[in-house]
Amino acid sequence: MPLSLGTLVAILMMGNVISCNGCKSDKNNSESGTLVITSNKNNLKGKTDREVEITVKGTEDDKPGVISNFKMKVNIQRTGGTSGESELEFTQTNEGSTTKVVSIKDNETDEAKELGYFFSLNGKTNLSDSESEALKTKFIFNPGKDVVQLVVTFELVDQNGNTVGTPCSVTWEEETAGTFTLAVDKDDIKDGATKITVTVAAGGAEVKKENLDKLTLKIKREVGAHATLQGANATAGKVDEFTYAFTAGANELQIATDKKSATKELTIVPGKDKDAKFNLTLLDKDGQDISTAKQTVTWKDGVKIKVNKLEYNNASQQIEYEIVNDGASATVDIKLSWEGEKGVNVVVNNKKEGNVTLKLEGATKTVQGKLPVGWDTDTYASFKFIVKHNGEVVYDQDLSFAKIAPKLTIGLKDPGVTEFIGDSKKQVTFVITAGTEELSEKDLQATKLDYSAVHGGRLLHGTEDARDNKISLHTLLGVDRLLAGASKEVVLTIDNDKKAAVTFTNIKIKGSDKEDDDANKVKEIKWKGEIKVKVAGHDGTNVVDLTQLTGDAGKTVPLQFTNGSGFDLEEADLKKVFIGLNNLTGGASVNVDANEIRNGTTTLWNILGAKLAAGADVDKNLTIVSGTNRAINFTLTLAGENTLNANHEVDVNWKGEIKVKVESTGVDLAQLTGDAGKTVPLQFINESGFDLEKADLKKVAIVINNLTGGASVNYGANDIQSRTTTLWAILGDKLAAGTPANKDLTIKSGTNKSVTFELALGGTNKATTNHAVNVNWEGEIKVKVEGRGNLNQLKGDAGKTVPLQFTNESPFNLKQADLEKVVINLNSLTGGASVSYGANNIQSGTTTLWNILGAELISGTPQDKNLTIVPGTNELVEFALIFGGANKSHDHTVHVNWQVENKPKVSILNADDQIQLLKDNKKFTLQFKNGGTVDLDATALADMKVEIDGIGKSGQITYHNGAKDVVIETGKTTLADLLKNQGLNAGVTMDVEFTIDTGKDQGSWGKKNEVTYLKFIVGIINSGSTDVKRNVHWNDKTINLTFEGLENFKGEDEVKFRIKNKGDKVKQGNISIKLESIDADMNFTLGRKQGVKSGEVISLSTILNSSSDSDLVHDWPTNDIVLKVTGEGKKHPATITLTVICDGKEEKQQIEWQAKELKIAFEGLNNFEGDEKVKFTIKNTGDAVKRSQIYVTLESTETDMEFDLGNYGGITSGASYALGSIIPGTSNIPLGPHMYGDTIELQVVDAKEKKSSTITLTVTYNGKEVCKKQVQWTAKKS
Repeated sequence: MPLSLGTLVAILMMGNVISCNGCKSDKNNSESGTLVITSNKNNLKGKTDREVEITVKGTEDDKPGVISNFKMKVNIQRTGGTSGESELEFTQTNEGSTTKVVSIKDNETDEAKELGYFFSLNGKTNLSDSESEALKTKFIFNPGKDVVQLVVTFELVDQNGNTVGTPCSVTWEEETAGTFTLAVDKDDIKDGATKITVTVAAGGAEVKKENLDKLTLKIKREVGAHATLQGANATAGKVDEFTYAFTAGANELQIATDKKSATKELTIVPGKDKDAKFNLTLLDKDGQDISTAKQTVTWKDGVKIKVNKLEYNNASQQIEYEIVNDGASATVDIKLSWEGEKGVNVVVNNKKEGNVTLKLEGATKTVQGKLPVGWDTDTYASFKFIVKHNGEVVYDQDLSFAKIAPKLTIGLKDPGVTEFIGDSKKQVTFVITAGTEELSEKDLQATKLDYSAVHGGRLLHGTEDARDNKISLHTLLGVDRLLAGASKEVVLTIDNDKKAAVTFTNIKIKGSDKEDDDANKVKEIKWKGEIKVKVAGHDGTNVVDLTQLTGDAGKTVPLQFTNGSGFDLEEADLKKVFIGLNNLTGGASVNVDANEIRNGTTTLWNILGAKLAAGADVDKNLTIVSGTNRAINFTLTLAGENTLNANHEVDVNWKGEIKVKVESTGVDLAQLTGDAGKTVPLQFINESGFDLEKADLKKVAIVINNLTGGASVNYGANDIQSRTTTLWAILGDKLAAGTPANKDLTIKSGTNKSVTFELALGGTNKATTNHAVNVNWEGEIKVKVEGRGNLNQLKGDAGKTVPLQFTNESPFNLKQADLEKVVINLNSLTGGASVSYGANNIQSGTTTLWNILGAELISGTPQDKNLTIVPGTNELVEFALIFGGANKSHDHTVHVNWQVENKPKVSILNADDQIQLLKDNKKFTLQFKNGGTVDLDATALADMKVEIDGIGKSGQITYHNGAKDVVIETGKTTLADLLKNQGLNAGVTMDVEFTIDTGKDQGSWGKKNEVTYLKFIVGIINSGSTDVKRNVHWNDKTINLTFEGLENFKGEDEVKFRIKNKGDKVKQGNISIKLESIDADMNFTLGRKQGVKSGEVISLSTILNSSSDSDLVHDWPTNDIVLKVTGEGKKHPATITLTVICDGKEEKQQIEWQAKELKIAFEGLNNFEGDEKVKFTIKNTGDAVKRSQIYVTLESTETDMEFDLGNYGGITSGASYALGSIIPGTSNIPLGPHMYGDTIELQVVDAKEKKSSTITLTVTYNGKEVCKKQVQWTAKKS
């Protein structure tokens, strides 16, 4: 069924309504606040730590967040385990307080749900940033089997699914039973092997691939310049640091069958290094060191070539050699090569230059051999011998020898001394003597010193071993020849090679004739060292003054023992050095490790437990056990066979430190509240190990840190002065060791609402834990309420006012947030009655003190406020007003009792009628009637006072008291005075005549002006009647102003009227017109004054634009005044009241205005085609309106088509014209009943090749649509 025009308009209007509502809703949303989501922790770990509390609340701005505007999404991300086995659990609370446990699986979609699904709303609709209003729910993580991590994201979204604020993410991780450890199969590689295996374990717990893949090995090279591990990556900026990530794939750790450990084989890449040392540290997933997972690996290539023997044997005429690998490598290939001097034909192994390849292997890794020497005709020879390993020279030595052995002997300068003791006896003088023949330079070059060292050690020529091949007798003696039988002394130095004793045997001249004969050699010499050990205070880095040790740290005595013996001190040597503790304080002892040192019995071996290398420093800590001593003294001495006479002992002096711990006696000091909470119960515990006397306690200062400004902390009646007050001042008695002492301090809050501070024990107190407590105190709200006067005897209307006084007894000012916590309760309020503050009724249990006061309540300052009793029909109202909520005052209740007051009911008759007096008539009479049932005597009438309001400063009212005229004094003159102290019986009326004395007004220049007008009220107070006032109006002129021509009107029509004066002449400046409309939204034009609103009073001179001094004479009207509605309101019709006012005299007239009703329709407007002209008229059967105010708008679905419309041609869609211009010359001709519009023609003049179009014509009046019609146009068929 086709839509009618009315239906279409209704649908369009409905769409507009929906659209507007939508806009309004969006606006409300934008004006509301937002919400934020937080958690109490972000990381959970292990089986017991699986609960998190999620909080949703408003932000800090003033706009509360509307709960219904938001939803929450929960997303669960799982690592390890099986999908669907992990869940998030929470307890859902319905509005009926019933609960049920709800779980979210890890494989569920993260669908957004209303906040009420997760949180108990408790009737809340909005959320501020107050923690007390926040929504809170606890969620429990339930990980499935083999799950190592759950990451849950809580996200707020709006109703469109858009994220609001920052989501909150919480991570749960499996707790590894024990931290990771690291082990290596080899930590000291000496044979050049390059493979090591690292093992990662977790203290017996099962290891999981997901955790292992996150580990990294940090490699720090301590020795070497090139060595690294295969697959390791260099650390940026650190040349000696690398990392090896155990990520999945080739680098991953292989989990053992029992799943308790995982291993990985790593390869050392030495590069050019022969020695290397690596510190290995396991890093966790965050790249942090795992302290329990560290190892050190040292590596050597295992090659240490030593030539033990390379010499010429005269007897066999061969070069004999012995070469050994002292390194750990099992097999080493070397090359021994030689080259003879030029000009000599001697050959070795048949070659002047040659080499042999040798293999060092087997148990001894030693090779021995002989190379034959061919002399030819030469008698002396010199060869260079070189040993190479992997192409590198490891030995290079010249060897000179002779075909015929020279005759030489060696002996001691003092043959009787063959044993030497101590460092001072290390120089030995030998004598070398030539035989029967002179020895040439070549003879001396062909011989050398040789000996055997039984316990190691060497005989040195300078710094070189005297038997070295490169030191011949030529070098040793420093001569080119030695005559036959001549001798030469040579001094050699014993190098004991850090041995306590060494023996040298078979000291001979190698290469000499009969070198092994006893007569030609020294058979044996011996040397024995002396034990020399120093001791000093030293912590391994710095020298320590052992006479200044204090406190627990000072009980550790850091000693450094230095071996100055020149040889290693083995166990047997160290057992010869005894520890002496001289003058040790009684009751004290000194321990090494856990063992007590016994004076003169404990040895240095007991202290060190390992050999002390020659020249080495070894650090060792001893421990003082003080007992109850506050000071310890002793001298530690190294005695026994220690031969040092200096630096062999140290003096030790230790003093104890004061250590006092402070803590609460069980009260949570962070939650102190109110007056009781101002007492801070503390316990002081002496952990010094000795009693603290007065002098000690005076050294412990009380330190108050971060104390809230204006507050103080007291002990007894004294303020604690931070860093000045001592613990002795607090306790006043000694503090025994280990015994607690309890003491209460007091917070003086001043005007603070809360007080926080830290109390620390400072000064010389050395306690490192529990030496301070943090205190947080919150004040309580205390507001006292009391009545100003007796609230149990309130009566009558005056008694309905309940005068209260509120006093803030809190030591701090109460602001809005505080006052909102004080709730007003009205207990036992009489039914049907209420109590109000301002225009609002108190809602018991809901209304707060902030509602009552609306302002800050200053501490200690009373504030007065009146409440009002609204009794309803009750003649008696009772209630108790109680300050509840957070109020902690004891004076928090007032009792109120009110009852109706039975006042005498004296009224003024005809109170509603104004008394009009003119000119010389200045007397008027008031009638006073006793409307009660009780006769009133003069005493009762004296309680009723007379009031005159509006008489002015110069005017007076008098009455005659029988003897004279008496001036009424307002508020003092009584009704008894007026009635001449007569009583007024019940039901009786008495008249009183009054006289007006107008007086004179103060004019300019001190001139007094005659008063021409008075308007005042005469009344009585303290009467139980309501008719107690009467208006009196006196004028010295006859004022009679009337309206002419003022009549009802409509719409934009205007009404013309005039003001006519039928009384005495008046100035136009004294005349005003007040305009009032029942519809306050309307706007008017009144004469020359535009934009007039209801209630305005405008002078006639302004309305007429005339002089205020112009007279309006008797029986003469004003010029026309135009009244017109320029802005319609909401009420139709509207009553308009005009009041003309002059000298207090008013004349009113009411008229009606209503909007015009238009009934406009199209006639003859039908579908048309081609270039056909459709003719139509616009008909109005309602109120007539000007055609210039009616507009016709043309719209076409084909917007580029062109039309002719009446007088306008070539117009397009959207064109709008006044009806008066469409038909020329009709602008001012009304359109109304029986006044039809002329015919209008509509024609398509350019269809732009369009085939059809829907054309809409719309009629508007004053911008409002009143009529619309659509027609169809089609092109003519060809």
